[in-house]
Amino acid sequence: WMRERLEENQGGLHNRITHKIYLRPFYLNECRQYLSGRGFHWDDYEIMQCYMIFGGVPYYLSLLRPYLSLQENVDALIFHIGGDEVNMDSWMECPHCQALMNEKGMTQPSELQNCFVRRMEKILAKHGKTMAGWDEIIDGGELMPETVVYAWASPERGLKSIEEGHPTVMQIAQYMYFDMKQSEDERGLKWAGVNSLEKAYGFEPNEGCLGPQGGCWAECLGVKDFVDYQVFPKLLALSEIAWCQHKPD
Repeated sequence: WMRERLEENQGGLHNRITHKIYLRPFYLNECRQYLSGRGFHWDDYEIMQCYMIFGGVPYYLSLLRPYLSLQENVDALIFHIGGDEVNMDSWMECPHCQALMNEKGMTQPSELQNCFVRRMEKILAKHGKTMAGWDEIIDGGELMPETVVYAWASPERGLKSIEEGHPTVMQIAQYMYFDMKQSEDERGLKWAGVNSLEKAYGFEPNEGCLGPQGGCWAECLGVKDFVDYQVFPKLLALSEIAWCQHKPD
């Protein structure tokens, strides 16, 4: 019901529907164990050799095709590919990654990710879609101006994206990640800090951005029905920040 209402009022409420497909440029093979930005070890996997050498782009294209082949039935024009939490240390130790970086004259691993991201941009643009991703995608090289950036790491990262001319969504973790604990005495995560209702309500998005967005990774909470406690009334605060002339006291 909620999705139907959002789709019916898309634009009128100044909201957008975005399809999210996480495409992280690593391959399940060698290199070192992957440790996500949120501290989760993925012990079952040994992460990869170079995605460029071992068919990464064709592999990801094969994942995109089912979505893109249904584009006549998909209203959303924006596809979010993720692009965060990439273990670039592995690439510095991978001979295949190093050979490709030398061939392309790259000095930083972020340039290798940018090479992947730009390929994804072209694939999506060919199908009439706009790419979006977390703010890591602005590192390592240029992007298409229309690519949408979701700033999560800091307001400064959002400002950098805006200054580079990208449509930018402000989802700063310290304020807009609703799975963070609300006080030191409560359950929840706190890798982005303690996020109280007052802190969330006091968030002021950067001038020139598309608007703010909140997020709650329910799989991280671990307790049934805890999502409602974490999200409300912060969702109301987010609505006021986004849709009103918000001036917190």
